[in-house]
Amino acid sequence: MKKLIVVLLMLVLACTGHALADDWAGIPGVDVDSIDFQGKTVTYLSFYSPFGSFEEGARYEGRLEEAKERFNIGDIVYVEAGWGDPIIEMAMSRHMAGDAKYDIWVLPSISFWPLATSGALLPLNSFLPDEYFEAFPPDVQVLQEKMGFGGQIFALGLGESNVNNIDLIFWNKTMFAREGWPALDELYLKDEWTWDQMEQIAIQATRDNDGDGVIDQWGLGGMSIWPLTSCNSAEAIVQDETGRWVFNWTSEAAITAFETFNRWQTVLGLVSPNWDTTDFINGTVAMYKGQPWQLGADGVTGRMEDEWGIVPFPKGPHADDYLFPRGGGDNVFLPASAEYPEGLVALHNFLWRIDEVEYEREEMRYEYVLNEFDYELLLKAEMEWDGSGFHLDGLLGPDWDDRRPFHEPMNQILYQGESPAVAWAAVAPMIQELLDQTLNAHLDK
Repeated sequence: MKKLIVVLLMLVLACTGHALADDWAGIPGVDVDSIDFQGKTVTYLSFYSPFGSFEEGARYEGRLEEAKERFNIGDIVYVEAGWGDPIIEMAMSRHMAGDAKYDIWVLPSISFWPLATSGALLPLNSFLPDEYFEAFPPDVQVLQEKMGFGGQIFALGLGESNVNNIDLIFWNKTMFAREGWPALDELYLKDEWTWDQMEQIAIQATRDNDGDGVIDQWGLGGMSIWPLTSCNSAEAIVQDETGRWVFNWTSEAAITAFETFNRWQTVLGLVSPNWDTTDFINGTVAMYKGQPWQLGADGVTGRMEDEWGIVPFPKGPHADDYLFPRGGGDNVFLPASAEYPEGLVALHNFLWRIDEVEYEREEMRYEYVLNEFDYELLLKAEMEWDGSGFHLDGLLGPDWDDRRPFHEPMNQILYQGESPAVAWAAVAPMIQELLDQTLNAHLDK
């Protein structure tokens, strides 16, 4: 049945995609009919080629040529820079040298904050109306808000598949049925899916099956602290009643999340030492913290023999509802030195179109999941994202980067046995000062 649905969907997508390609409606806030680059070359600076969908044999083959003809562009080229620091350095160099006048930058989230806080990115809402941003899917609007500060919006919106970064729990239905454990989808629907339930099941699942004295089955896999804090209502930073960003990991909810993570991983030994999906696919992990990109034909969906499903992260003791944390935030930006921003916005939205992206998301859902419940949950996770779990890599993190404020306290808490309350209290003033110098700087003006 699923194969029939997928075939029908593919036919609809193919026909609709062709129709959309021939009838572009334009974008709010830009007179697309007047766009003329006068033969200039547009450069996409990125850490990978963004033009895969436009290559020979791809769904939108020929669109680059269409754009060049429609907007009188001499050429549209791709310049590669490495992920992280290399793309920051190249972007800043082009910006300072005056070579970024017709650039469009595809940035990983870790590279966004250093460029945004240094003034190298152009606030799009300085020349685009509200209608432009309101045209995007709800979660894209949230992402645009998260990748901004001081009322400024920098992210163009499309061109990156951020829905692949939603944190979910994959669970082995075959193992659960065999062991007689409560089904997680039923716990979720009854509003009983909590950290306590996860811990009780994980303890029962973690065992030595072959009797050699070594654990070879685990309750949990792929776990990380970020979604745990989010699902206990403990984001790393929150806004107070004045709009000021305040460091929040000294709160009781955050300390509880860190203590719980340490108990599961270190004290009880419930977490598989293998981060990837291998143990889950092989049937030796009961519950795995995964993201949609790990599903699909080459992932869990295509390789796992046991029956499986997805549910949200369980609620922590301080949370009122289930959340769908989303850690990544790669997106597309214009340099502050852009000479023709209206034209660049029109070009990018001609190449990546809202309706097509929405259809491609639908196609992705059918490729990833196997039943109606999981489909509806994945759709809910996309549509109802509230910004929870959004990482601050490049500003406060990542925790593996010893230049960032999160590195030392995270290392102390997760690997050296330090009390979370003590570790975060020691660095809280320094982190707050950094927030005041960056995200809160506009409040003093």
